Amino acid sequence: MPYRSSKQDTAATKAEFALIKSGLKVVKQCNDDTFYDCWVKADTLCGGSCATGNSEDGVDLENGYPVSGTALDPFIDASGRTWATYSRDENLYLVDTNGPSGPNRFGKDRWIFTLANAEGTRVTKGVPVKVIPYATSDITAVSSFCKHPPCYYYTWLYER
Repeated sequence: MPYRSSKQDTAATKAEFALIKSGLKVVKQCNDDTFYDCWVKADTLCGGSCATGNSEDGVDLENGYPVSGTALDPFIDASGRTWATYSRDENLYLVDTNGPSGPNRFGKDRWIFTLANAEGTRVTKGVPVKVIPYATSDITAVSSFCKHPPCYYYTWLYER
């Protein structure tokens, strides 16, 4: 695993995402121009509420993350799962377990996870050693990361 120098470390995020991808058989790779051929436009994170700036700054405040141009290139694996990053900078990774098929909602078939240290805390500086859900419990209220509760973040990663 690469060393992360800060929360906003583009090089580490790129290297971590490449490691995730290397463990999967990729059947479709997308880029900024074909971003939504892999990651279907549907439920997004934040809807702009966790971002600052405006669409001119490369942040899509209307639709939230991930967004072509601000996230790394998504891909689809041989199981039909779609993978993307939340942004190019942070170690927040997204997966849609059934790819383009619905409902394409976070906490239902779309999940956000991060990389953590041995204590289970998200790594913002250092070398990660394990994967954890970004939301550390199931969410029953509407929030930036759960627009359609209940959202089963913890259950998805630990109980399947």
